Amino acid sequence: MTFDPYHKWLGIHLGATDRRTRILELLRPEGSASMIATISTLLDSDADSAWRLVKKLSTFRHVARGILSFPPCGEEPEEWFEGQTLQSRLWFFHVLPAWRHELRVLAVDDNGREIRTAEGGGLVKKWDHTIHLEPVSSSRCQYMDILEIGGFLAPGVWLFAQAFFRYRHMRLRRLVRRMARNTTVTPR
Repeated sequence: MTFDPYHKWLGIHLGATDRRTRILELLRPEGSASMIATISTLLDSDADSAWRLVKKLSTFRHVARGILSFPPCGEEPEEWFEGQTLQSRLWFFHVLPAWRHELRVLAVDDNGREIRTAEGGGLVKKWDHTIHLEPVSSSRCQYMDILEIGGFLAPGVWLFAQAFFRYRHMRLRRLVRRMARNTTVTPR
């Protein structure tokens, strides 16, 4: 058995379950392990209409409203575009200031209905986010968020992401339903 001070410190023997090994990788100061979160939902909308909605920055802010806000810093375009970088202070519940967060848009693929971002700041060292939309039928589509979360606090951030993205999905489903009933509704 190889000596490893991190295993000894946590009282875990080498050869233990994969979960324990994964936790230890995350606790190592030099470790660069990441955690993946995949959250998906069905939207009562055709994929093209949902895609047009998802590409708007106002939709991004609307679905996060209530838990997290990312105030605009100056003039911003209406839609996401490749190469775009946004920097802003995050606010929890619109009253608790957090850290400055940077969001870089790596790709916006209209044909594949996919947006990829590289994000981070403060306690979140790595938050790589992929949004993907896929048609299920002519009137429904699957919306998926895939996150790769890295850094020392990745397990806690992963837990937050699970709850936060389920909340975002609920708000997105509501917005899609409202827009289907009333075509004049736009996200705030």
